[in-house]
Amino acid sequence: PPIWDADCLSGYLQAGGSTVVYVGEREENISLVNGARPECGISSSRRFQHMLRENFRLVEQHDCPQWFTSKDDVTIWKRM
Repeated sequence: PPIWDADCLSGYLQAGGSTVVYVGEREENISLVNGARPECGISSSRRFQHMLRENFRLVEQHDCPQWFTSKDDVTIWKRM
């Protein structure tokens, strides 16, 4: 299936969006396999996560229930 999450974030940025609440695994919390495709991710694409870090700053992080195979959390991001 096509990867659409980064396109949604791009549209949100263009519309002036200022806050993102992200629930899921973040790239910095998981081990990435060398040679992984550039658009991989359990909860979101790597492109989405890079855009999030480039345009927003992390202001809050909260633990949440998760499956034993994942490292989900709840994060709140404010636009820089």
